[in-house]
Amino acid sequence: MNRLTVEPDSTGGKQLGETFAITTRRIGHHAFDGVTRNRVTTCSCCFACLGEQPQGGHGASVPAVRWSPVATSTTRVLVLRHGQSEWNAVGRWQGQADPPLTTLGRLQARQAGHHLRAECPTFDLVISSDLERAVVTGDLLAEEIACTHRRSDVRWRENHAGEWQGLTRQEINEGWPGWLDADRRPPNFETVESTTTRTLAALADIAKFHAGGCILVVSHGGVIRLLRRHFAGKEHRFPNLGGSWFEFDGDQWQAGSLLFPLELVAEELRNKGAVE
Repeated sequence: MNRLTVEPDSTGGKQLGETFAITTRRIGHHAFDGVTRNRVTTCSCCFACLGEQPQGGHGASVPAVRWSPVATSTTRVLVLRHGQSEWNAVGRWQGQADPPLTTLGRLQARQAGHHLRAECPTFDLVISSDLERAVVTGDLLAEEIACTHRRSDVRWRENHAGEWQGLTRQEINEGWPGWLDADRRPPNFETVESTTTRTLAALADIAKFHAGGCILVVSHGGVIRLLRRHFAGKEHRFPNLGGSWFEFDGDQWQAGSLLFPLELVAEELRNKGAVE
């Protein structure tokens, strides 16, 4: 499968509160941007374009909403959370750590992809965070929806969880009593402003290079939650493969429908009598 990749600079982009720097390295066919220093690896048929919480805290409390058609001039972006990772399964905060998917996580991606293929229009491109759990989820989704255009973008990474990366909720409460209840974060936790700024820049590039298209992005729960806060003024917590549509009408972005494919898969199974 062809893929475009955008890679972080090994010497930059590590300071919290900054947009990630990009480096260049020759692999296959390349295109370069002289202003931003972005390097992308392109497939032969498309042009170059530019701290996650444990699963237990991401239960969705809103009903699933099915996609409905919008004007063809609108750029539509569906941002989904990745499948279950090994740290999701044991309740560890991930941030920008890179644990792989579990077997269940891979199955979730395929189930969601099958549903998206039936419910949604053809996706022009699948973009993922460069973290493994998102990349593999994106690959599996792309296979299911028969989308041959793939790339990764570091800007869709989860917000860095600082000192809390790798810790369970219990360990956080023991080391920082009362902080979670007070919605406080440790000194090196990436700021809301930093995460929002880099993801808005990624959305802006989608609107610029794929105007009027339909794009699938595989990202992380914290990122989607902050985007919903930015555009809709309130947050939702997203389970694995849960997500949100975002739409650009040529003038401004707005939050669209929420989508929880795995809930719809379960509903279909219940309707067929496959589960109680």
